[in-house]
Amino acid sequence: MGMLRRQTWLYLAGVCALVLVVYAPLTANQARVSADYEGHADYSQLLYQGRSLSINTYLLHMISTSVVHILTGADFKDSLGITVLLHYVLAGAAIAAAGVWAFGGTLTRPQGVVLAAFVLSVLTIAPLAPEIFTRAVQLLYGYLPPNPHHNPTNMVVRFYALVTLAMGAWAFAVHAPRWWQIALVAVFVFLSVQAKPSWIVAYLPALLAYAVLQALLRQRVNWLALGLGFVLPSLLVLGWQFNQTYDASANYAQLLFAPFEVMLLGGDSYLSLLIKFFASIAFPLGVLLLYWRELWRDHVVRLAWLTFAAAAVQAYTLAESGDRLQEGNWVWGALLANFVLFVVMGVCWLRLNAETLALRARPSRQFVVTSILLLAHSAIGALWWLAHLRPLNIFHQ
Repeated sequence: MGMLRRQTWLYLAGVCALVLVVYAPLTANQARVSADYEGHADYSQLLYQGRSLSINTYLLHMISTSVVHILTGADFKDSLGITVLLHYVLAGAAIAAAGVWAFGGTLTRPQGVVLAAFVLSVLTIAPLAPEIFTRAVQLLYGYLPPNPHHNPTNMVVRFYALVTLAMGAWAFAVHAPRWWQIALVAVFVFLSVQAKPSWIVAYLPALLAYAVLQALLRQRVNWLALGLGFVLPSLLVLGWQFNQTYDASANYAQLLFAPFEVMLLGGDSYLSLLIKFFASIAFPLGVLLLYWRELWRDHVVRLAWLTFAAAAVQAYTLAESGDRLQEGNWVWGALLANFVLFVVMGVCWLRLNAETLALRARPSRQFVVTSILLLAHSAIGALWWLAHLRPLNIFHQ
């Protein structure tokens, strides 16, 4: 018997509780051992002291300092861990809600189990990388790991990326949006950019390119929603952030066009990079190829792939000068876009195989192949999760 509709909220709350239990140890450990957390804890402390900061991740530090105000016994590393864990839960809730929609609003018990497992796994899913069995840090070289748990800003912005992607698809379906709806879109876009600009700098050009394409095909495009909801808040914040980051007069790092320079830092060959690229997206690509006819008209699918393409181009061609070259800051957008891609294609996979997952239909060949890919990614992701529970920082050994 399917779940009653009023029980859906209890199910979503249960999934959120599972995310909390599974990822609390990980965030607590990373808050103590990750150099990235340590650096951001220093920023939060400076902001708490009323110092002016030239950073592109204000949202993380605003929430972190608020946690310190509320929980007086917490230090800044603890507050960062709590902030990031909150966003794991928010991302998990968003994915679970999308999964419930994919199943038509009600779940059978088998579907509920599969959806919960998918939510837990996609939050730590990893490329098909045999290196995980020898040294986990190798997943950061050449691959595009969707979940770099050691980086708090990427973990925070995932939730806003999912929401703004859905809002972008809405802009191509809505006929007469209300002003409060456009304002809500602008708020989430603003929060996304303030969390980390890496998502929006890939998503915005993809969104505008898709809008132009739709217009040329005489399809519906709500330019008012796009202009006021996405373009205006994005450009206002991104312009200020770009000036802060690449101010030549302040001897800051400069933006460089340097194809493959960052991606080759791990010592890979071009062939190795190509293999690692496809190993990073095996499941989403498999779903796209095997279910092409059912998916190619979907706005969300199109936007997710266009954004990933834009982010990948940025990751493989752009770099920063000086000491910031090795930080690979233009790669983060590709990791975020890959995470979104796994979620979007995963939810589509759930929707297209709803009857099979409810144990009411025999599995198709497409289902078997994509299930194997998803399980393989999830198995590597489980080891990736375990690697981040180690007491030592695996990224600075």
